[in-house]
Amino acid sequence: MKTRQFFGMALMMIVLPMGIGAYAQQTLQLNQVVVASGGAFSDPDDYVTVSSLNPVTLVQQNFATIYTQAVQDILVDGLDLFVAATDSLMMYNLDTYERLDAIALSGLSQLYTAGDYVFVSIQYPETSGFLRVFKRNSLVMLSEVEGITDESAGMVAFADKLYVAVPGSWTSTRGKLAVVDLNSHQLIEEIDLGELSTGIHSLFVYENNVIAVCRTPWGVEQGVITVYNTEDKTVAHNVFDNVFGKGIAVFGNTLYLFVDNGIGAIDLLTFEMLDPAVIEDPGSASFIYFADAAFDHLNQQFFATTSDYFSFGQGHVFGQEGVETGLFEAGISPEAIGLDYRDVTGIEQSKQVYSLILSPNPASNMIRFETGRKIGPFDAIVYSLHGQLMQKHQGYSDAIDISSLPNGYYILTISTPEGMTSMASFVKLSQANER
Repeated sequence: MKTRQFFGMALMMIVLPMGIGAYAQQTLQLNQVVVASGGAFSDPDDYVTVSSLNPVTLVQQNFATIYTQAVQDILVDGLDLFVAATDSLMMYNLDTYERLDAIALSGLSQLYTAGDYVFVSIQYPETSGFLRVFKRNSLVMLSEVEGITDESAGMVAFADKLYVAVPGSWTSTRGKLAVVDLNSHQLIEEIDLGELSTGIHSLFVYENNVIAVCRTPWGVEQGVITVYNTEDKTVAHNVFDNVFGKGIAVFGNTLYLFVDNGIGAIDLLTFEMLDPAVIEDPGSASFIYFADAAFDHLNQQFFATTSDYFSFGQGHVFGQEGVETGLFEAGISPEAIGLDYRDVTGIEQSKQVYSLILSPNPASNMIRFETGRKIGPFDAIVYSLHGQLMQKHQGYSDAIDISSLPNGYYILTISTPEGMTSMASFVKLSQANER
């Protein structure tokens, strides 16, 4: 028998290989959508499959089978794909689909990369070592982070710290947030967020806050968004009369998440429910549920999967307003989706998208930008390689302060009220040579 898992976490990646020290002048495009399906829960011989979806033609190609019974997470990082599947941590090349590495690991939950490391959160049946650190290029385990007291889930990095959701087991009645030093991999503190944070799962960065989506425990009829301020270390709980699943993405001031078995939207400025059903419940009354969803930040659309977990799976494409625009094949229990973005500089693009030059690049404190056009007021948004909104800036200045960001690759988007959009990648290094 297969154990039903609800832990697939779609992490949107924006990938731009670039030479250290070179200026970035790049344009992004969604190259492929990766879908991992766990198979029928009633069939122990229906194994995990991993496939590539062409986002334009919606043609799907299976490229890997993992001989285990469920998938918890997939993570796109550069040309590499990491898959967490029950008792197997896998690594594939996204150009050749060659399997690069594989290790046995029990209790896999969520994946996160930062710098040269892969962080893996751990759940049942493991009873210790709830966060483990691996070399990114070889999957050699470097350490177990000591001091995290219970099963862990989603992660997000901000200002040289890794924040880890600690929901505990299904019987837990409190939620915790572990704070880990990204350089030493040592636990700094574990914060007890209280009973309202029971079910804490998905983490996002919004301005200087860690936004935690708490999945509604069984039998409860309310959902909670917990906000942890990283500057003054205060905690606030926002309670809604809705049942919450995991979080999907933050886009602008909007948090998308699973609400009442559909996909809803919450305003992060006011913490009001903008729409509990941007995309409606696919048919939970008939035991058809959303298995996973990922938000394509560049094209402002959702890739989502539905399943009854024993007989079928279906892929869907929705516009940002919830209108379905396409269908694609998906295996049974398609519980993990990842987005692979590539640099397509030199390919003809829409006239409303302009190149962006950043300097210095790499940078440690301030980074300046040039669009080649005179612009008025603008919105500048910095995303991590996981699609997390890390910073927002508004105004006229041609420089932004990135000193609080952890070392790594980021995407800067500049947009104006006239509809002009510019995008480029940059590298944050603590000791960058800035001129």
